[in-house]
Amino acid sequence: MHIGASENLMHDALHFRANVKVICAPKLTVLKKAKSHRTHLSVDHDFGDEQISLMDSIGVAIRLGVTVSDLNAGSFPTIVTRINGRRGDTFAIDKPLNIHCMIANSVHASTTFPVISGYDVPRRLSITYLFTAAKPKTIISPSAQVLASFFTTALAL
Repeated sequence: MHIGASENLMHDALHFRANVKVICAPKLTVLKKAKSHRTHLSVDHDFGDEQISLMDSIGVAIRLGVTVSDLNAGSFPTIVTRINGRRGDTFAIDKPLNIHCMIANSVHASTTFPVISGYDVPRRLSITYLFTAAKPKTIISPSAQVLASFFTTALAL
């Protein structure tokens, strides 16, 4: 996949899949995360639910990446998922919840996500920078976790 010299406002992660190579222009290709929104869940949800109900749905929409977390998890998200449906303030998500989401534990959802992610990728991931007067340079990550760091503003590739 080629990403040309551009600034890209990200509403969800660039999701790597097996055997996909990303080629971009160094320091000219910018992945910039859109402004985040955080709100508490309005009702308790059980382990395995594939929906979340929010207190305030402003800034939340279908196709956005979201994380769900609570006090027990600290600042670490318990799930990173994508919204794929909506009915009022209840949103369908593409992965089942992996915790019991209890209001008593201050459970919340945020439109935060890794700018680059690679879930269930069996091989190493690579990003190639194209230089006009030199050979391409490739940075290889031995695991998806290295690339799945959270960025608050922008990632210049």
